Amino acid sequence: MILKEILCWVRPGDEQAFTEAQESWRAVLALDGFLGQLGGWCEQDSQLAIVLGVWRDHECYDDFMKPHGVHDQVFQACHQNRYLERSEVRLHQMPAQCLRQHLRPERNRRTFSWLSPEPGAPARSMKLQSAWSLKVRESPLPFYP
Repeated sequence: MILKEILCWVRPGDEQAFTEAQESWRAVLALDGFLGQLGGWCEQDSQLAIVLGVWRDHECYDDFMKPHGVHDQVFQACHQNRYLERSEVRLHQMPAQCLRQHLRPERNRRTFSWLSPEPGAPARSMKLQSAWSLKVRESPLPFYP
């Protein structure tokens, strides 16, 4: 399984526009090997959006990322880069059962503790945004209504 960790530092005042643009990523639901996505705002840094996407394997992910492919089409169409100060993307290969070691529910079912597999990365609390969640059957990500 491939976990794509996307950290987006959103310009102050552009949080709603970023959220609306994030909904454009529903186009990936139909892609072979896409297993789900969730995301939310970091409670320690209100300008930081965390998005976690899960892919079956590198082949499916690489197909999604082909130049001028689905990723580029959605990214250009939603103009999400207009709202970013910067972003970081990290790919992690791990068995599905290991995901729960890094993503755990906190006080309620809408807030999660996220500990990146990246060495030295800080633990962060993430308040889920339901509009950012994309669920497919047999997804290893925890989803709550």
